[in-house]
Amino acid sequence: TEIYTLSLHDALPILTGLDNRAAWDEHIAAEEARRIRYARAVTIVSADLDNLKAVNDRYGHEAGDRLIRAAGNLLRKHARGSDRIARVGGDEFLLLMPETDSTGAARYLTRVRAAIRRIQATEVAALQLSFGAATGREGESLASVTARADAAMYAAKKRHFRKSLGGPGA
Repeated sequence: TEIYTLSLHDALPILTGLDNRAAWDEHIAAEEARRIRYARAVTIVSADLDNLKAVNDRYGHEAGDRLIRAAGNLLRKHARGSDRIARVGGDEFLLLMPETDSTGAARYLTRVRAAIRRIQATEVAALQLSFGAATGREGESLASVTARADAAMYAAKKRHFRKSLGGPGA
C-alpha cells in the first residue's frame, strides 16, 4: 500500500528517493538470511557528506538539500540493480552490495570518486564524500560489517579534515 511504501523511503523524497533506515533494516535482514543459507560475499559501504553543515550554515538548507540529492543520485547511478542504497541520516548513506567482495567494492568506489571529481554539485559548494567499506567475514553479522564500514568512513573523514587543515596525515 501507499503508506507502507512511504514508510520505507526517504522522508524527503524530493531529495533522494532512496530507501530510509526502516527499508535498510529490511534489506539487511533479507541479505543476512541469504548469506547464512548460501555463504555468499557481501560488502557494505558507508558514505557521509563532508561539508553539509558548513554549506547549510553559509548558503542555507536549500543548498544543503542539493548536495544531499546530488550525493544520492551519484551513489545510485554507479550502483548495480541488486545493490540497495539508503539515506540513513541527514548526510549519511549506506550501500548494501550483495555478492560483492572488496575488489568489486573498490571498483564501485573508484567510479564514484572519479564522478565526484568531474561534477560540481551546486553553484555554491562542491560535493565531498568520505567513504568506508567492509566485506563480510565468514560468520560475521551484517551489523558488525556495517559497524566496520562506518569506522572506516569516520577514519576517512578524519583524514579529509586533517588534509583540509594541512596538518599531519594530510
